Amino acid sequence: MNSITLAVQSGNSPFDSILRYDEKGNEWWSARDLQKMLGYKAWQMFDNSIQLGLENLESAVGDISAHALILEITLKHQKAKDYRLSRIACYHIALACDSRGKPNVKAAKHYFAVKTREAEVIIPAQNDRLRELELELQLERERNKRIDRQDSMLIMHGREVVLALNGQSDAIVREQVKVTEVINLDTGSTDVFLSADQLKVEVQRRTGQKVKSLKSFTDEIRKAGRDDLLIAVTRPATSEYIAPDRLDEAIGIVYGRQRQKLIGE
Repeated sequence: MNSITLAVQSGNSPFDSILRYDEKGNEWWSARDLQKMLGYKAWQMFDNSIQLGLENLESAVGDISAHALILEITLKHQKAKDYRLSRIACYHIALACDSRGKPNVKAAKHYFAVKTREAEVIIPAQNDRLRELELELQLERERNKRIDRQDSMLIMHGREVVLALNGQSDAIVREQVKVTEVINLDTGSTDVFLSADQLKVEVQRRTGQKVKSLKSFTDEIRKAGRDDLLIAVTRPATSEYIAPDRLDEAIGIVYGRQRQKLIGE
């Protein structure tokens, strides 16, 4: 058993080494390269096998213009003939060659038989799966885009506007926001604000976001330099809260800042 036969059986075929590709990525083999690989010293002897193989191919498929193209090349400063061959053309030419005493011809028959089968069955199935994966990826990207757009709308306009744009009936009537009132002992006026629990409920109702704590929310407001949105209330300790009528603005600041941080990372 020679080296070419061993290489073909191991999956590292020398016939791959003479495989060529055109500018469109289509594979082809040169008949001159194939002649050397199969051990033919005289071109005329190999050309006889080429003609017989192409005749058999034509009987099988009809038009062979896509499988065999005559090329004009220069050898030893003289014009000579070559062929650009497809995989199935190489297979039929190998079948037409006399394999007696030529183990390389036997190896070629095996190699091109396997590769032709792959081209007919395995590769199309792989391509179909690749197209399925590409479609799944495209659908996932579109879904993420819709989620991003919806998140932006929630942050900018609140839950009621998004529901209204989606034509959902419960957006028609805005729920009454529950608030907490306390008398300001310094001014005698009544301060209206959202307690920690009220803030969590209202933010989740409007945006779907969960507030970790009142302090984490107000800290983001302070980092943004918007102390004007905060109300200092003593009950009995002094804490900072959000006024109900400034909540949408505060939501935009908090989740806008968090979104920018995520993008920056």
